[in-house]
Amino acid sequence: MTSTSATTAPSTQPRSPFTGADICHGAGLALPDREKVRGVRTKVAIRRLARERLGPELARRPKQGFDPPVARWLQGDLRELSGDAIATLDGLVDRQASVNAGPAQRYALTMLALWRAGLESRARELVRH
Repeated sequence: MTSTSATTAPSTQPRSPFTGADICHGAGLALPDREKVRGVRTKVAIRRLARERLGPELARRPKQGFDPPVARWLQGDLRELSGDAIATLDGLVDRQASVNAGPAQRYALTMLALWRAGLESRARELVRH
């Protein structure tokens, strides 16, 4: 499962932290236009930096996706979190089916459970106020 396919299915987009326009401008990270676009070439400063740091061969490569190591995460660092999260879906999801689910399905169930927990938590806050 690539980062793109993992996020486009539920209509979300991955974002790098601290790259919002307000943060960049406030921190003095805004670039002049000439460093962003030159003629029809875009990302001038980024391309120059990539060429200097990574070499021209890598800098010229087209964008490509990558497969995050979801299976490794779910068998390692996220195993307990995933199991606990999926357990909260008891009654909504067949337990045996979730145990036998592949990594992509377990990841989706984990995200569903965490989203649901966050939504329920937010709803409780709103009811209290």
